[in-house]
Amino acid sequence: MFNMQKVAERIMLARKEKGLTQMELANKLGVSFQAISNWERGVAMPDISNLEPLADALGTTVDDIISDRKVVSLIRNGEIPNEISIDEFNTVSPLLEPDQNEKLIKKIRNTGDGSEQINTESLCLTEGKVAQLALKAYEKGDCVLFALMIRKCSPDFICAMFRRAYAERNTAMFAIMRRHVPDELLHELLDKSVEDGYGDLTTILLHQIYPETEYDEEDDLEEDEEDDLEEDEEDDRMKDEED
Repeated sequence: MFNMQKVAERIMLARKEKGLTQMELANKLGVSFQAISNWERGVAMPDISNLEPLADALGTTVDDIISDRKVVSLIRNGEIPNEISIDEFNTVSPLLEPDQNEKLIKKIRNTGDGSEQINTESLCLTEGKVAQLALKAYEKGDCVLFALMIRKCSPDFICAMFRRAYAERNTAMFAIMRRHVPDELLHELLDKSVEDGYGDLTTILLHQIYPETEYDEEDDLEEDEEDDLEEDEEDDRMKDEED
């Protein structure tokens, strides 16, 4: 996918070659001076409705501004790549229509440590639509898309899905949601998981509720060895006393 900073540089250079100030370009496009400044600093991208007018005002083309064949094909023809990263999606999504973003979001691959988040401001998705995408991802077993969508869902929806994952013993989805549910529900299901004998879910809940408590098998082995050694020494002492 394209580099936003490169696009920003091309916009700035084309404006200067055209002999326009940022304010003059803003007036031509009917946008704010700050918008032009953000585009040229790579802070934001012009949305799809501004691309053609921007290219015309600068005496260039959308292809020259974007300078990425895949992105241009995506904008013009709706050609969806096989996969993209979250950062790539966040960069290109402001340029696309909502239906294009909905298709593209399903192609996100997991490339980070789980801390990345989708910028939903450019998606034009309602809360209900986000929940619908999360539900579809859950049912398809798409953990990456589910993890990204569930963060944007309502607390009630998350709690309902958390209970569903518990009932279905869906450990993967259950683990994804554990950070997004209230403590009361965590404790409620912890007690229930013990009663139901769901050891896998109990472990997930324990690690979330008591993150600093770790089971260290090596420590336990050392303690057992020390106990055995003490027992052996006691046996030897008793034998010496008998002799």
